[in-house]
Amino acid sequence: MNKISDNISKTARDPLKYVVAPIIYFAYSSTLFLYGYLLQPWMKKWDQYKDSKPENKLLVRLNKAETFDEWQDRAADLDRYLKNDKWRQQPTSRVYDSKLIASRLEHLKKAHENQDVDSMTYLLRGVLLRNFAGICDRKLFSHSYLGTKHLVEDYMEEVVSQIEYIESTSDFDAQAKIKFFSDSRQSFGCSALVLQGGTALALYHIGVVKALNEQGLLPRIISGTAIGAMIAALICIHTDEELPV
Repeated sequence: MNKISDNISKTARDPLKYVVAPIIYFAYSSTLFLYGYLLQPWMKKWDQYKDSKPENKLLVRLNKAETFDEWQDRAADLDRYLKNDKWRQQPTSRVYDSKLIASRLEHLKKAHENQDVDSMTYLLRGVLLRNFAGICDRKLFSHSYLGTKHLVEDYMEEVVSQIEYIESTSDFDAQAKIKFFSDSRQSFGCSALVLQGGTALALYHIGVVKALNEQGLLPRIISGTAIGAMIAALICIHTDEELPV
């Protein structure tokens, strides 16, 4: 009885040592046992199963790409495996007005073939708007790794081609060119890059800037928050020629 009473009194005087500590030790030991002998083998098997899937193998290859050209080739392989290429070939979608885009593309191509600059500028004024017919919806750019609907890409390429043609042609008055580009910039606006995120995302910010610069797509307006603001400042104080490729 004396021993029992002594034990009870010890426990009452120091419950942390005689109650809480043993419980924590038991819970910790049980967790190690469960993880080491039960969970870890199953987790290894699950990782092996995931790695054996063709999709995951292609994803690993994609993530190991060191250049944009490599990434494009591997993204195309992944899209073919996932049948995303068929999705891109199919023009229709609930996200954007495919009929309107197809119609405008046809009219733009006709004007381009006839080298009718007046018709080209007239048509472009009507389509150089942000998210025209829904073509800038993020859902159109999150389905495939490589791109979006071929119709949307063809339309964008035709618009860019006509803008370059108008800029280079001598059949259009210089003053009319300035007015057209000024009005178009006013209605379409300028793209900006926002580098948002803390220290852990700094390397990603640098990678994004490097990839855009290599493709000639780095916008003139760059801003950011925290470490992103510092990177934006470092980029913006250099010319394109000074930036490392």
